[in-house]
Amino acid sequence: MWMVWGGAAWAQGLAPATAFTFGGQYRINTFAERSLESEPVTLLGERIRLRPTANFSMDDVSGFLQLEANQVDNAFVFRARYADASVRFGELELHAGLLPLSDRFGDTLFSAAWDFNPLAVELRGDGEDWKGRLAGGLVYQGPVTTQSVDDVALLLGDLDRSSFGASFVAVGGGREASTLESGWLIVPGVRFTPAVGDGTLALALLGSGLVPGGLGQSPSFGGAARVEATIPVQTATVSVLAVYGTGGGLDGEDGADHAFVTPMSVFGFHGYWGYTGRLTVQGPTDQGMDDPYNIDGGTYDRSRLGAGMASLQGRLVAPVSKVVTLTGAAGGFAGAEGDLYGIDGLGAFTWKPRPEVSLDTIGTATGFGGLHHARADSATLALATRLQLEF
Repeated sequence: MWMVWGGAAWAQGLAPATAFTFGGQYRINTFAERSLESEPVTLLGERIRLRPTANFSMDDVSGFLQLEANQVDNAFVFRARYADASVRFGELELHAGLLPLSDRFGDTLFSAAWDFNPLAVELRGDGEDWKGRLAGGLVYQGPVTTQSVDDVALLLGDLDRSSFGASFVAVGGGREASTLESGWLIVPGVRFTPAVGDGTLALALLGSGLVPGGLGQSPSFGGAARVEATIPVQTATVSVLAVYGTGGGLDGEDGADHAFVTPMSVFGFHGYWGYTGRLTVQGPTDQGMDDPYNIDGGTYDRSRLGAGMASLQGRLVAPVSKVVTLTGAAGGFAGAEGDLYGIDGLGAFTWKPRPEVSLDTIGTATGFGGLHHARADSATLALATRLQLEF
């Protein structure tokens, strides 16, 4: 990353010190898939992202603006990626701009890693034994000609104290921008992270309420649970994840009032919340060939949104040297009623000789159940690689 500093010569610090940085990312991806039911698939692609950034600071006021030039079909598309102006008042900070927001449930509801960057105002607090935030804004801003009927509003709040925490998030509006269809989705949740020796344990209970006006004409109320345990074993780490989301569909048929829905799924988003490589997404397998499945049944095309999920996953991460890490993971995925969606296995090799350079190689073996309509009762083997340079 290249950096240029400005403002240092301004007298007595009355003007902000400004730093301009120019960074980016270049990657080469490969993907190969073999299935007994179809022809082999092989893909090779590359992507470059350029990210010029301006940072400024003065006393308790600071901020930054980051643009991104993203390669799309041999052209570059510019967008504002992040923007943040902040003011600090003791233990509180006020932020405003395009803010990267992630939930505090392991990216199960929404994730900044998947560009959940709303135009928002956020108040953060961080004390000796507590931390919290309140935020409001727009997840999506429609064209001016629609007179805001496509705008999707966001409200969220978090409070954590000791090993307990509570959150709520609400999104609403967007007559045509999302499957909310002018309705409101409200998701409250609580979490508990007790001390368990050298490991970690995270327990969470979530609920969701879909107010009439979106996805049908009757309210829908559902619930979800998430349990994750992490245990160190010498230099390796073993993790186990169990999640369950109630389901019943959102088409007005019987059971629709039991559907659990996440904010990211109503926009067709996903997150790096799981352990496997096809039915959940890891960076090297995020190439458009994956079949990610959210806790609410949401897929890329949102056709199963509200169907729910039950999943048990396990993972072993084992560093074998300073630059090489091996990962193994497996998981089973089913609908809320127990019908099989798929079984997914993953083996990964990561080589990172420098902080800026990494090579990931991932192999997956996936069996698809009857709930996966496009690949029902089939099996695939896949190999994905990603060579990435950060600068």
